[in-house]
Amino acid sequence: MNNDNSNPNIKKKRSLNRQAKSGAYSLAFAAILLALLIVVNLIVYKLPSNFTVFDTTPNRQLSITETTENFVKSIDQDVTIYFICEDSVTNIELETLIKHYTDINSKLKYEVIDPISNPSFTPKYTDTTLSNYSIIIESDLRFYVIDYYDLYYVENTYTGRIDYLTFLEYTQGPYASYYSSYFTEDNTELFFNGEAVITTGFDYVTQQVVPHIYLLSNHGETGLDEEVFLKDMEDNGIEYEYFDLLENGSVPDTCTCLVIGDPDSDISAQEAKAITEYLDAGGSMVLLTSPQACGFSNLLSVMEHYGLTAETGTIYEGNASYYPSNSSPNMLLPTMNENHDIVTAIVNLGYASSSANLSMLMPNSHSIRILDDTPENVTITTIASTSDKAYLTDSNGDAVDGTTGSHVTGISVKKTVDSTTSNIIWYSSADAFTSETISERSINQAYLLLSMSYVGGISQFSSELASEIQAISQNTSYLNLSATSAVVWGVVTVIVVPAALLVVGLTVWLKRRKR
Repeated sequence: MNNDNSNPNIKKKRSLNRQAKSGAYSLAFAAILLALLIVVNLIVYKLPSNFTVFDTTPNRQLSITETTENFVKSIDQDVTIYFICEDSVTNIELETLIKHYTDINSKLKYEVIDPISNPSFTPKYTDTTLSNYSIIIESDLRFYVIDYYDLYYVENTYTGRIDYLTFLEYTQGPYASYYSSYFTEDNTELFFNGEAVITTGFDYVTQQVVPHIYLLSNHGETGLDEEVFLKDMEDNGIEYEYFDLLENGSVPDTCTCLVIGDPDSDISAQEAKAITEYLDAGGSMVLLTSPQACGFSNLLSVMEHYGLTAETGTIYEGNASYYPSNSSPNMLLPTMNENHDIVTAIVNLGYASSSANLSMLMPNSHSIRILDDTPENVTITTIASTSDKAYLTDSNGDAVDGTTGSHVTGISVKKTVDSTTSNIIWYSSADAFTSETISERSINQAYLLLSMSYVGGISQFSSELASEIQAISQNTSYLNLSATSAVVWGVVTVIVVPAALLVVGLTVWLKRRKR
């Protein structure tokens, strides 16, 4: 009788069969595991980034707030975010933030644009050369351009809030050595404002009404500075045009806000009548004047209709705390009314960190006087005013008797009749909004833009959503050690700890060697 178990060839064959089966099982298991991993990977890839990407940045700067999330969910239009990245190499952190938006609402799309391979793309939206990692948000209605550096701003004890590019000019420009003492680690803080800026962009491109600003012309108006104001509006799709009221006869219905910027001569009685009719019908106006306007009877007749007039003369401040040191007393730093919506927005949007930084710089102002008899249905609120030691001067620079006291340099007027509301903001220092003044006091720019927003309801500038979104500090908190402590900890980390580890290692080695 043959015993198969004693046959070495049969034993070898059975062993090979077992190995083959084991190998087949292992291969099958590996294939199943690989397939499962691929399926899981595909599922995870389709999940929103908030489930797959974890924000480990300081203060969670790559996450979005509930305010933004609720707003983005409400968008019912197709919107595309173009992320401008050279060679299509993205900024991972910013891309993560963008994906949080597109994951919330399927109507939001995201596309990377390489400006090198596609140089004709960004010029369709702006004449300005955009920085790498800039963003363009576009709907069927309009677009919104965000330069990468607009996502940041700097808060400084001396300058208040300034944009990041201005900060770089101060600290890296030709006068960097001069400004180095003004921008130190102790008095300067960098903020990331990405969520507020991007959310404002979505808000702007999804509005149904396109803001349209009319700038009154043909009276020698200074108007709004090309680089400081008009370029910003143009780049972000805000329509504006210079407008000859005498030629056209009336203010168009499409006017979101009428701006009268420092006329050199008076308007006509016909124009005054047309402006009053426009305002009474629910129009909005921002008026910027200089002391010369105190003699413009037709222009002042418009304001007298709302309970205001101008006092002849230039204001000089008698309290040194109300104008910059080493400056002339006509360079006013008035008190701002923190209860007014515009000033509140300045604080909420981070343009000023404290009451001390709220003041506008208002050179060559005249006084705005509230008439004794306020017209019916008119509400007048002061925005800016001097100390009670200010006084008026005549054309020769001499003080005018009996004028010492607090003078108004910024004021808000609201007239409501039934459901119709008219809004006017009047600043009596047109020089406050020149590029020279704004280079000294950047908050002036914010005040004018927010004033146009306030009277005209332009969300581009009012940014009610953004006011609820806090910017995130980028400053790193360091552990400050005294010189003695630094030496002690240096000795501990460089000498004591390595020596202790060496002793422990030798001890363990010697014990093992004796075994």
